[in-house]
Amino acid sequence: MIYLNLFACIIIVFSLFLFNKASGSIHPNKLNTISYVLYREIIPIVIGTLLVANNLVDNHYVITCISNETKIKGYLWVLYSILMMPLSMFMVNKIFNINMKKKFNEYLKKPLAEEYNLQNTKKFSVFFTVVSLATLTYIIIMSPYIPIFTALIKGDLVQASIERISVKRDFGGIIYIKNLLGLYLMPVFTYQSYVFLKQYKTKFFKIIFFINFIATSFLFIYDTQKAPILIFLLGFLIVKVLVSGKLKIIELFLISITALIVIIVLYIYIGGLKLSSLLRFDNTIMYRIFIGQISGYFLSLEWFPEIIKQNTSFIGIPSNILKILDLPNIESARLLMMHFNPEGVKSGIAGLINSYYLGEAWANYGYVGLLISPVIVGFVIQTVHVFLIKSKKTAINIAFYATISIKWLITGGIVNFLYLKQLIFPFILYIFYKIVTNFIYVLGTKK
Repeated sequence: MIYLNLFACIIIVFSLFLFNKASGSIHPNKLNTISYVLYREIIPIVIGTLLVANNLVDNHYVITCISNETKIKGYLWVLYSILMMPLSMFMVNKIFNINMKKKFNEYLKKPLAEEYNLQNTKKFSVFFTVVSLATLTYIIIMSPYIPIFTALIKGDLVQASIERISVKRDFGGIIYIKNLLGLYLMPVFTYQSYVFLKQYKTKFFKIIFFINFIATSFLFIYDTQKAPILIFLLGFLIVKVLVSGKLKIIELFLISITALIVIIVLYIYIGGLKLSSLLRFDNTIMYRIFIGQISGYFLSLEWFPEIIKQNTSFIGIPSNILKILDLPNIESARLLMMHFNPEGVKSGIAGLINSYYLGEAWANYGYVGLLISPVIVGFVIQTVHVFLIKSKKTAINIAFYATISIKWLITGGIVNFLYLKQLIFPFILYIFYKIVTNFIYVLGTKK
């Protein structure tokens, strides 16, 4: 095991070199979509894999189900993936003939461009703020519960956790309004208003930003989930880097401390944990960051296809088509939970066991999935980075880039990347935004 760990260290160092080459910079004060994924997901996954493979977290309730053979197998495939992802990113740069380090630094130094005059920019800002408030109101009205009130006002954390799953599965309204206008476009509007605030520095944009920030923050916290609000806040780091050129070290330090405090507060008052339990090495936060993101991956390697034999290779195709063709429509993450905690699924308090995308790649496509999926993920992420470099430095381009960045979920499976769901919907929304703004602009010029 010592030699395997030494080999892993060499692979990790080389992988970081490749990620730096592909992104232009992985320095924390020049955060971008690639380095964000690296710090938020890939590094915790690698650390978690090292802990699992070295039998240091065998007391974890999922890891106890994993054999030593599967631990080593999972360890090696993770090392493979962190090499192939940046290599595929680097190949995208070659295809577009981009010196990413040079182009990224040039982009950071560019001044913000204005697509429309100040008067029309104000009109757009008011219009989209009204859309955000209307969307939030619709989502709250159509949700069966407001779990945050159950947790904080009634103090019933168990009921709040049940309501959280019900809110996700039993939404009474049009789901596209919630997912696209709410969970996707509201962060876009907030980031955009922040850029306008930095660009124009007026009281009007301070008010617009404040309204959008409060509305979007409530949207992400009303169902008592802790991660979405933190991820939304982290998106401001990307926006600030692109607007200001880089972050100051003191800003990084203060933001890191603030994020840690927010996490602890959320786990105490919403998660119902005691501060003393959060100070241990094997505490909930540590396990959530390092083991929670990787445990389902090892479980997939262990249970598919020997124990769980159901075919999941068609997952990702629209559910209506699967129903017509009478094909299985239960994703591997759901099947894992159904086998691991059937009582929890039946009672409604357990949903999915999401994990590193290699887990779903293995469950759906076997060794072919393990081989190809890192290339697909790297290619998709890099195309967004290239889009930024080749686009004008405007508020909306920065806002969409930041929103796509925080929506990357390499711990959410491979099908979102394989079927380009991570890019198709943002592209449609981007076109929708352009049509609306141009329509408002035309109306303004006619007057």
